[in-house]
Amino acid sequence: MRIYFFFVMGFFTCIVFPAQRLAGALPIRQRAGPTETATAVPTAAILSPLAGQAVQGSVPVIVFSDIQGFQSAELSFSYTKDQTGTWFLIAQNAQPLANGEMGTWSTNLITDGDYNLRLEVVLQDGSKIDTAVAGVRVRNYSLVETSTPTPVTPTATLVPGERPTATATPIPTITATATPLPTNQAEMTGGQITGSLTKGALGTIIIFVILGLYILAKQRRGKERIDGTE
Repeated sequence: MRIYFFFVMGFFTCIVFPAQRLAGALPIRQRAGPTETATAVPTAAILSPLAGQAVQGSVPVIVFSDIQGFQSAELSFSYTKDQTGTWFLIAQNAQPLANGEMGTWSTNLITDGDYNLRLEVVLQDGSKIDTAVAGVRVRNYSLVETSTPTPVTPTATLVPGERPTATATPIPTITATATPLPTNQAEMTGGQITGSLTKGALGTIIIFVILGLYILAKQRRGKERIDGTE
């Protein structure tokens, strides 16, 4: 019995108790629950014209404003170098548009230059979402530089519970390329001008020589007549 008793006590002392302590020291792993994933939510955007694009005449402005909670939208423009923050209204809309034309921008009523376009969307909770396209080049009466506008995609990845915000579009680098003008048919080179002056001078000298010979011949005839009469 004593041998059995000491065997049982040794078993609990050497194996069971240390195993319980080790189990209490180790962290318990819990199964992770499902995580919430972010989804791509469309936001307001001006799709056309693009930043840096050259435009002329009446320009249709294509926008995306079909976002949740839409109440109204306003489209306006301003001069890029204007520091007063003044915007001029182009159009207003009470219906959301999904890649639709919101208004026509009459660029022939303003001077040539660089302009910004702004789309302001008012939501039902009173908040606003602004998005802009910078550096649109109006070129009705001046040379058109070459450029590669950057396309706009009206989507943004948002964190759950966060309100969509507008993303600035980078302005592309513009390389000025002069358009050659047609050749002026009336333009004369220096050699042509010199040749024309030389020909004119020779013609004038010849005329004076002929006129002088004519006068001398006439005087001789008159003198011969006087001598004959005598």
